[in-house]
Amino acid sequence: MPNAPMAKRRVSKSRESRQDLQAIWSYIAKDSPSAASAMLRRISREIGSLAHAPYRGEAQPQFGENIRRITVGNYVVLFTKLTMLCAS
Repeated sequence: MPNAPMAKRRVSKSRESRQDLQAIWSYIAKDSPSAASAMLRRISREIGSLAHAPYRGEAQPQFGENIRRITVGNYVVLFTKLTMLCAS
């Protein structure tokens, strides 16, 4: 169906990624809490954009099937696109 609405995609973060983000904030905040917060907003914005562009970034087969990466400043975000299958 060409006119069928697209399913709403959702991006979720693993527990490990949330811990990594906290560590990034803590590291940058030693010099500048405001710069740390700005970097986390930037990373979060890029991660959130994956809901609309899940094939963005470069494939990283050395880390596993369907693993991709984007770079945000000096940081690398590894992610996978999971597909939900629906039975009709």
